[in-house]
Amino acid sequence: MKMKNVFAIAVSVVLIHCLKANADDFFHLAWRGTAFSTDGSGHIVARPLNEMQFVQKVASDTGQDPSQLIFVYRPNKHDTVVANRNTGWTADILQMEYNYTEVSNGSQTRTYRQAFLNDEYHSGSLGSAFGIETLTRNSGGAIVTYNFHGSFQHTIDGVIYSGTFTTGGRVPDKSVQ
Repeated sequence: MKMKNVFAIAVSVVLIHCLKANADDFFHLAWRGTAFSTDGSGHIVARPLNEMQFVQKVASDTGQDPSQLIFVYRPNKHDTVVANRNTGWTADILQMEYNYTEVSNGSQTRTYRQAFLNDEYHSGSLGSAFGIETLTRNSGGAIVTYNFHGSFQHTIDGVIYSGTFTTGGRVPDKSVQ
């Protein structure tokens, strides 16, 4: 009986370790710019935009409290999501992983990346982003420091979006805790 308990504890420790190893790296992403469209009179209208519009949309669509949501970039997946700060639940927003070109230094600590932007609702590319990524990793390969900043331009449903982005601090991935 004691051996069975020891085995159960050992299996639990291994499973917890595996779950922790699969945690995403989340970094807060500031997404600032201008949305250009035309009004009913045919005049061009420019209105400011920021990452909170993604958060508000997801909150509205899912019934979640927007104060519990945050817009983040996942560097290992090259995409953006709105994440719940408490549960780690995510909603895909823009993906940069399907078609991109990058140029990196020999140590892979500085990368210039041009990527096409995609989302879950449109079959083609929406536009593109250009950015510079700097990072350091520890001996196990985990990201220690991270920064990604640049510019974007894309269009959805006749609205042109143009602006800049930059990552901020690390956001814990609560989905594996």
